[in-house]
Amino acid sequence: MLARQDEDVPALLHAREALVLLREVGNPVMTAEALNLVGWYSAQLGRYEEARRHCEAALSGYERHQDRAGSAYTCDSLGYIALHTERYADAVSYYGRAIALFRVLGHTYLEPAALDSLGDAHAALGEPRQAQQAWEQALTMYEEQHRGPEASATRHRILGLAQPTGADRR
Repeated sequence: MLARQDEDVPALLHAREALVLLREVGNPVMTAEALNLVGWYSAQLGRYEEARRHCEAALSGYERHQDRAGSAYTCDSLGYIALHTERYADAVSYYGRAIALFRVLGHTYLEPAALDSLGDAHAALGEPRQAQQAWEQALTMYEEQHRGPEASATRHRILGLAQPTGADRR
């Protein structure tokens, strides 16, 4: 609830408290969930190194317990962290893993946002064709889900990619 109100600092504090309690209880899957939440809220606050460490630990826990949904969410978090720390090849890898898992799990609501970010990573790597493909897939899904604002933003990304650079204009 706090995160939906853009209260990332209190959300991070609650996630850290949950992590302590879940470690005491000894529930490894819920501990992985708390690790991912601590990582996500840390990333939202620009604390990327801390975020990466927590999310990597979460992913390890999820994979150890074969929790594909948790792995998908955490790969998405790690993709976000990589994208925002200019580790674009890592972002492509993590988002690709998240998308593959979202598809296997049928989590179609989460997939287009990951595709959007995958496109951003490809664009940052100077891979416009791959960026456009990811954005077009995201756009199709947003439109199918009647998510107008997201579709509009993605459409602008695609149109921006098609604009000629100053060197191309004559």
